Amino acid sequence: MNSKKNLNYKVILAKEASTYISRLNREVQARLIKRLEALSIDPFSGDVKKLKGKSNRWRCIG
Repeated sequence: MNSKKNLNYKVILAKEASTYISRLNREVQARLIKRLEALSIDPFSGDVKKLKGKSNRWRCIG
């Protein structure tokens, strides 16, 4: 039996990022929110690279 728990990560935006997003048009906001939700489900999908010299630190590229 393979049980997969629903473990999501919490995405926290800096105040500046949140303000920036709120000023974008609704279509762009919707696309960003969709990507942020996907990131909370699987933060290692897509073009993600480990930061050199840091333990447990990753960066999304693109």
